[in-house]
Amino acid sequence: MSRLVAHATLITEKLLLPKKTVNKLLGLMGELKERNILEYGCNVGTLTLELARKTGPKGHVYATELFEADIKLLKKRLKKHNLDNVTIIQDENHRHQVSPKVPKVDIVVSAGMLSYTHNIKKVLKELNDRLIIGGKIVALEYDNFYGFVDNEYWLKYNTTIEQTFYKAGFDVSVERSHGPLWQYIFIYGKKVRNV
Repeated sequence: MSRLVAHATLITEKLLLPKKTVNKLLGLMGELKERNILEYGCNVGTLTLELARKTGPKGHVYATELFEADIKLLKKRLKKHNLDNVTIIQDENHRHQVSPKVPKVDIVVSAGMLSYTHNIKKVLKELNDRLIIGGKIVALEYDNFYGFVDNEYWLKYNTTIEQTFYKAGFDVSVERSHGPLWQYIFIYGKKVRNV
C-alpha cells in the first residue's frame, strides 16, 4: 500500500508542491550554498533534489522520512541526478520526534509534515536542538486541504502558529496564499534562543 501511495505522490508532486511554491520555500531559506540543511519529512524528494543542488558539494542535506517506499524512490532520483550530498534517515518514529541521528544544521525546512506530528511542541523543541542560534526555519503547511480536511488546532490562526513557534525558541512570520485546492501556510523565521 505504501508503495502505491509513494508512486501516487511522485505522479502528483507538481500539483502538491509546484515549482512556484518550491521557489518560494528556497527564497525564504536564503543562501543555501555550503549549508547543512535538515529536511524534516522528505517524502519522495520533490524538495530534496532542489536542496541538494543548491547546497552544492560542500553542503549537505539530511532528509528524514517514515516510509521506506518514499525513501526507495528518493534514492533512485538522487542516483539519476548524480547527487551524493544527501543523507536519508528513515525513522519509524518520525511523527513523534526528530531522529537522534540528525546533527546540528544551519537551516530546517519542512513541507507538509509538521501538521502530521503527534506532538508539535516536542518536535519543535527537537528541531530547536538541531538548529544553530540564528539558523533559519521554513515550513509549508496546507489549510482547508481539498476543502474538507480540518487543520490541526495550532494551524488555524496565524497568532497561534507564531506563539507555538515562539514557545519553542523561534521568531517566525506567517503568510497564507491560495493554492489549487487548498491554502498554503508559509511559516518562516529563525531560532532566537535555546529551549
